[in-house]
Amino acid sequence: MTHTYAVAGDASGAGAATKALLEADGAVPRGEAADDAGTLWESLLGSEIRMLDAGGVQTRVLEAGCGEPVILLHGTGGHVEAWANNLRELAKQFRVIAIDMVGHGLTAKPDLEYVLPDYTTHVRAVMDALGIARAHFVGLSLGAWVASWLALETPERVLRIVNCTGGVFRWPEGQDEDEAAGRKKFVGTSSGLSDPTRDTVRQRLHLLFHDPSKCPEELVAVRLALYTQPGAAQTIPLLHHMLAYDSPDRVKYSLTVDRLQALRSPVLYLWGEFNPGGSVENAARAADLTPDGELQVIPGAGHWPQWETASEFNQSVLEYLSRAEGDESA
Repeated sequence: MTHTYAVAGDASGAGAATKALLEADGAVPRGEAADDAGTLWESLLGSEIRMLDAGGVQTRVLEAGCGEPVILLHGTGGHVEAWANNLRELAKQFRVIAIDMVGHGLTAKPDLEYVLPDYTTHVRAVMDALGIARAHFVGLSLGAWVASWLALETPERVLRIVNCTGGVFRWPEGQDEDEAAGRKKFVGTSSGLSDPTRDTVRQRLHLLFHDPSKCPEELVAVRLALYTQPGAAQTIPLLHHMLAYDSPDRVKYSLTVDRLQALRSPVLYLWGEFNPGGSVENAARAADLTPDGELQVIPGAGHWPQWETASEFNQSVLEYLSRAEGDESA
């Protein structure tokens, strides 16, 4: 249970064929530096994009690299492009698989309640379709919640977890005022997404950044295109229904004290200093309750450190996932 308040300073799929591209030097994480950082497509060079039948659900999968599998799970309303600044670096050491979770992105949108067991069932089906028995998970917001719930349901399938700003914790005394205010903003910016416009999508994305200038218009355009595809308007409200703190399904599946204490997988809580969806103090409490939990805080980041501070994020994830079992050195 280590609290670090500092900047973290078998080939398959796209693995062997794209190794040279993945190891190319000089890639600039988009949103972090120069205006000429390139496009999303340039960031994803060397990866394979395909549709996969996962338990009857047509699923968009983005894959690159070789080695132990690492599955990337986006947040509520998200999609694989959220990992554009990370996949290339992580794939230098791991087989990295980013998916559009069920109901999201270009993945099919079946008639479901879109509660935690629906997501975990889909993720396990993806693993089965890819022949993956066990994997590391890097989850962003909702994705971290899904990874944690997967570890509670089927711990034998989960190696290490990186919980990135997935503050779905529930304490006996309730939520504090700051978290309540942040949660209200999330719910408020989601309400306009049933009939999305460029402005409402931009407003929602900007909430995820401590510095909204790091959110490129290309990302806004991609998300708007996904939100306006046929069938999306009916599904979006279902995807966002668990954002409210008092949502019955959020209450039912929240990470309580007992559930955090029951996690058998090692968990790194990787937090943005200014995350509006959950405080550093709450993340520290979760790390203390998790039997093999630790906390690292990335200064200057909001809810999306994987994009806003990609270099620090990538370094932290690689160091944590590369740690040998039994090596607890920070």
